[in-house]
Amino acid sequence: MSTKYKLIISLGFGAVVLPLQSIAASPTEMTKDDWLGKLKSVAPTVICQGFFEDASLKNRMEELKIDNAKCVSLIPASFDKCQTQYYSSLPATINKESASKWGHTIGECIGTDFATKYLVGTPPGSPDSSASNTTSSSANMSKETWFSQLKSLAPTMICQGFFDDASIKKKLDDRNIDNAKCITLIAPSFDKCQSEYYTNLPSSIDSEAANTWGRKIGECIGTDFAKKYLVSAPSADTTSATTTTSPSRTSAPVSTTPNQ
Repeated sequence: MSTKYKLIISLGFGAVVLPLQSIAASPTEMTKDDWLGKLKSVAPTVICQGFFEDASLKNRMEELKIDNAKCVSLIPASFDKCQTQYYSSLPATINKESASKWGHTIGECIGTDFATKYLVGTPPGSPDSSASNTTSSSANMSKETWFSQLKSLAPTMICQGFFDDASIKKKLDDRNIDNAKCITLIAPSFDKCQSEYYTNLPSSIDSEAANTWGRKIGECIGTDFAKKYLVSAPSADTTSATTTTSPSRTSAPVSTTPNQ
């Protein structure tokens, strides 16, 4: 059973996309209860391993004093929440195709829920931290603050996601775009997409708005970057591309979610 999955983190501690379809995929069919049981048995270990393999996220976990054992103990609550949320939508029998589809959906839900609860808040011991940091109470931020936080780390995290994907990495390598160059090239796409969506965003961003608009802006950034640098044949001139690649391969879900 493959444990390959993609971990795309925007803002380091924002929304986390954790496609678990490869983990939960099986060559044989099984009931959805059996599939969920299988997924739950492996997800905490594999998800936390992914967290600690990412340098930025590992640093954040250490700031929050969340070691691997604690991480593994915290993931099941997010898993249970997402299982409840999607249970009625799952088909009665899970095959390889549906495992891939629903593994991605549930993985995204788990990552976002975990990040919202534990990774966005102020580290323990700092003046702004409080015991209510991981409760269900909501906290908003201005869209200016949200954009500022998003822009500070999004280029690094998006490019990391690109280079983690073998096919996109090859395109970047063919165009002599290394990670440092990628980061510099993402910034103009971010600015373009911020300008495009800025007036549509609410003045105050809560967790729901962060997830909704983070996804839209991430897709915008990925598409703009792909048009400029990934579609045309490798050359010194990357400004003439006019078509897009598949959004699922180049979009970069970006969202920093206020505490709740």
